[in-house]
Amino acid sequence: MEKILYDYTKENGRKDRVYSVAEAVEYLNLHYPKVAPKSEETIRRAIRTKQLKAVMNQGREGHQIYETDLKAYGDAKYGKKLKKTGLMVADTIRQVLTSEGEPGKFYEILKRYMNRELDSAHYKLKLYEEKAKWEEKRKDLLCQKQLLENELERCDSEIQAFNHEIGQLPYNQ
Repeated sequence: MEKILYDYTKENGRKDRVYSVAEAVEYLNLHYPKVAPKSEETIRRAIRTKQLKAVMNQGREGHQIYETDLKAYGDAKYGKKLKKTGLMVADTIRQVLTSEGEPGKFYEILKRYMNRELDSAHYKLKLYEEKAKWEEKRKDLLCQKQLLENELERCDSEIQAFNHEIGQLPYNQ
């Protein structure tokens, strides 16, 4: 899904990832959760009012937005709101680390999504698949736990029987 369109470095010294309007909405929602726009029209309005720089390509591609321009727009427009709500992506990643400091499976999937290796549909699908695996593992472990508890009760019962029998024996035999 990652795009690097025509190398513009010769013309204007820039070589950036380039996003479509739809991808810009995804980018903003990933980096500025809960405060970024959900509508492509909001992005188009920002382009029309010159709040967000974009290049209009010929044909059906529409507007193409450089990542640095998108980041600058997001920081200016949504950065303060995000800091007030305390919803920084880095905090989210930090929260999903396991207690040993090793990244959990969720972190790995989130990282692939943030690196644009997965689009939003595949990201959601991966999350559901992994959740189902962990639920199945939990179910298996609960069954094993019940079997172990039953075995533990049997051991305790046998130990009590031996203790009772040992207690019945006279000392001098």
